[in-house]
Amino acid sequence: MADASRPPRTLITGGTRGIGAAVARRLQRDGHEVIALGRTASAASPAPGVRVDHADVSVVQAVSAAFSRIDEDARGLTGLVVSAGIWEPSPIEADLERVAAQHRRVMEINVIGAVNCVAAFLGHRRPGPTSIVLVGSTAGQRGEAGHAAYAASKAALTGLCKSWAAELGPRGIRVNVCAPGWVDTEMSAPAVSDPSKRAAIEAAIPRGVMANAEDVAGPVAFLLSEDARHVTGSVLSVNGGGVLASF
Repeated sequence: MADASRPPRTLITGGTRGIGAAVARRLQRDGHEVIALGRTASAASPAPGVRVDHADVSVVQAVSAAFSRIDEDARGLTGLVVSAGIWEPSPIEADLERVAAQHRRVMEINVIGAVNCVAAFLGHRRPGPTSIVLVGSTAGQRGEAGHAAYAASKAALTGLCKSWAAELGPRGIRVNVCAPGWVDTEMSAPAVSDPSKRAAIEAAIPRGVMANAEDVAGPVAFLLSEDARHVTGSVLSVNGGGVLASF
């Protein structure tokens, strides 16, 4: 049984910037002990009191070492948020070597990185109810011209989520995807820095505005919470109505 006297202990990959950092701040306010996993040793904490560690999530040995450091006190983790990812152009073209390299890089971080972190998490989780949230994207629901690798990687997370939900459910582990649309972060800045492009993006969103990272942090916190105890294998779309997907 879970020890209710101990606060939830949640690890967030990609937790030092963008959506991951906003999730870290939200969970800390909600009473979680939060560990943010950044890409480099110089990554800054998203908030006072949030512990930071680092790893290249695409490298098995680096992930294993990071989880061992994080759980050196053997207190275990109750939650995992997989937010680490990259969004890079990957147009399909005749230069096979370039296309293959672009797709491989995105898949290694966005998909293999998620697999590595979830597998490592299972060896360091605290007994009792457990929640895993994968940060997906509307790109994985509808595709994205010029960014096929990113769209495919986020679609892959949905497949992993549904498979893991069925596989891990009997062990008390829930797995869900939170799929944001456009979010005003450092990653999206190159695409939305032009006011006319931003206006066009926002015009296609029924709510009329682009989300900020905190708009995503709340839904992620919900999926981690006991309020979502009967929610698993689901995709929660957070896009202001911009993509009305059924999955």
